[in-house]
Order: sequence, then structure tokens, then C-alpha cells
Amino acid sequence: MKKWLLRAAIGTIALAMLAGDGLAVLFWKERAVAAPTRPAAAARHMSLPMSLLPPRHIYLASLPKFVAVLSTDGAGDSTYAEIALTFSTYDQRAVEAFGNVLPIVQAAVISEVMQNGSSLATGDEAARTAMTHQALLAVNSVIGKTTPALGVSAFTSAYLTDFLIQ
Repeated sequence: MKKWLLRAAIGTIALAMLAGDGLAVLFWKERAVAAPTRPAAAARHMSLPMSLLPPRHIYLASLPKFVAVLSTDGAGDSTYAEIALTFSTYDQRAVEAFGNVLPIVQAAVISEVMQNGSSLATGDEAARTAMTHQALLAVNSVIGKTTPALGVSAFTSAYLTDFLIQ
């Protein structure tokens, strides 16, 4: 008799667990079908952190190495900097637009570097971070003006891939 009661209790618990899992799967599928296609919106809709969503493709656009003369605020000495930057985006059209206006983008970035030359010449980490941020703003500005469909924030981040001071 005890074995029979034990088996019945285990069977009831197993049946309840299976039914609960089935209901959870149905509920999850309904929410996943109704979710928007953009990952950030889907995360908000499904209450999932972004880390659980599938990764999006990252596209990179690189600015070729260039040499800039950084004038210091001293006795007229000059310092040379060799710089290469890479910009990342989630939109492949932004990389194509970057390639189409590469000389304009490079001129805008060199202009930003030359404006901050005295602080970059010291090799300060904060100056490099500020220069990278200003370069990102300059690239987004050029891309936003030449390709309005991409908006003013086509690129999401900039990376200083090469920085040599001499």
C-alpha cells in the first residue's frame, strides 16, 4: 500500500511538472512571436538582458595610418604622431558610406588631431581618449551630412589601433 501511494505521489508531481513546463513553453513562444525584430526592443519586450540575445554583426571601417605634426606649447618644438583609427558599426551601409567619403573623413579626423596636438604630444591617456571620441564625432558628422539616411550616429565606437609619438 505504501509503495502504491509513493508511486501515485511521484506520478502526480511529475505530471504537474510536465504540465507546468508545457505551459511555460507555450507562454514563451507567444511572447517570442509578438516580439519586435530589433534586439534591444525585443529585450525590453521579453524582459531579457541583452546578454541572452543573439549577437549582432559588427562591421569595422579603418582609417589608414597617417602622420600628424603636433605642435607643443613650448619653444617651437614639434612632435610627430603616427595614428590609425578603426570605427565600428552595426550597419554595413555605414562602412560603404565611409569608403565613399574616406578622404573627407580623414581630413576631418586630422583636423581634430591637430586641434588637440599640444595635449596629445604629452602622451596623456585622457588626451588619447578625448581625441578618439572627437574623431568618432567627426566621422559621424561627415557620414550624417553625406548620407542622411544613416543618421548622425552611424558609428558606435572608435578604437585607436596605432599611436606612436616621436
